[in-house]
Amino acid sequence: MSPILRVGIVGLGTISYIHQITIQQSDLGELVAVCDINPATQQDYADFAFYSDLDEMLEQEQHDMAHVCVPHDLHKPATEVIVKHSVHVFLEKPIGTSYGFKAGNIRFL
Repeated sequence: MSPILRVGIVGLGTISYIHQITIQQSDLGELVAVCDINPATQQDYADFAFYSDLDEMLEQEQHDMAHVCVPHDLHKPATEVIVKHSVHVFLEKPIGTSYGFKAGNIRFL
């Protein structure tokens, strides 16, 4: 059996539920913590450690990877924080929000 990845979700909007279900249905991952600035979202994720601060979540919980589910304009800053903590990032959308965004803007990779 493969080792189980300890996974967190950052941003608990509409798409995060799909990520939660996918992680839970996988034999390869375990959802250990979630993070959102809106404390009201905690009720939908009561079975998991909840944080309103991404740095705190990554310091308090041991993660192998984090799924970034925040609004597009927050993809880059969230990814920077996650990488700073030496955690792998799962990001489905482009990290930049404009045509002029250049790969050189990503200094943390």
